[in-house]
Amino acid sequence: MKRMPAIALVVVIMVLAGCTFVIQPESGSTIITPSESASAEVEVTPEGVEEAAMNPLTGTTWQWLRTEYSDDSVVEAADPSRYTLTFNADGSLAARVDCNRGMGSYTADDVSLTLGPLATTRMMCPPDSQDGEFTKHLDGVVSYLIEDGLLHLALRYDTGIMVFAPVE
Repeated sequence: MKRMPAIALVVVIMVLAGCTFVIQPESGSTIITPSESASAEVEVTPEGVEEAAMNPLTGTTWQWLRTEYSDDSVVEAADPSRYTLTFNADGSLAARVDCNRGMGSYTADDVSLTLGPLATTRMMCPPDSQDGEFTKHLDGVVSYLIEDGLLHLALRYDTGIMVFAPVE
């Protein structure tokens, strides 16, 4: 149990320092992800890397514009640049949550999208922060659609849609 705070501290320091690293698997390598059992293996091939890179979510940083709820209420982002998601080809997710930074993972296919838990720094943001509104539904995303240049993330149980625009 004493190792958890130390590991968390190292992650926070790396995030705050802006340090990132990517481990690029070699062709034919076998990767076992933490969510899979020890017997579940995924072979990484050049074609697999190319397919991930072709995902329309990747290569763009998306800023949150609003959340439209099924009860017709809408929450607008006061400053969309303070709330962003970046989907990386390797399945990792980077987030800006107002004055904090976050890291997580995602899985996606043609329409379905699942976001893993988002680990964020815990700085005190300004009183006008919408960080709670932005993050409260991310774990409930079930699918996505890119239409007219906007990213729409559908929430579980048809409770709403989070709308994002590409950062220019």
